[in-house]
Amino acid sequence: MIADGAAFGPEMGDVHLFAKARPEVGVYLPESFEWVILDSGVIDGNRIKDILDHTEDFVESGEFFSWERFFTHLLVQETKDTYLRYTKAELNSAYLNGRVLESVLAAMGQVGSLLLRQGEAANERDGPRDRAETSGDASKSGDKK
Repeated sequence: MIADGAAFGPEMGDVHLFAKARPEVGVYLPESFEWVILDSGVIDGNRIKDILDHTEDFVESGEFFSWERFFTHLLVQETKDTYLRYTKAELNSAYLNGRVLESVLAAMGQVGSLLLRQGEAANERDGPRDRAETSGDASKSGDKK
């Protein structure tokens, strides 16, 4: 189970009991999705690492209701006017491909590695069929007219 740790707090008691009763269930609760992106290294700079390592030195409680909102603000500011532009409304496709995706998954440790393996297996299993179906060429997908 993967959830936004900052937003998930009230549910933690029930999830802890659920996971304790089912050892096959893992729980990954990062501070926020924005924190994972910032921690991934796709946005260069020692300043970001310093902020993540010492967040309490950078967050003004009067300005931000939560660390999640702080990390969202930081990510939006750091990526504006770049190909990595981040908004809460819609995930930029740059985060779903190539080096950026690999870096974000790597920041998630074992959970990210598992997700990457599952994605690769799904691509191997479904890739050719999906590409044929979406290419508009019915003959490639086995549907002859």
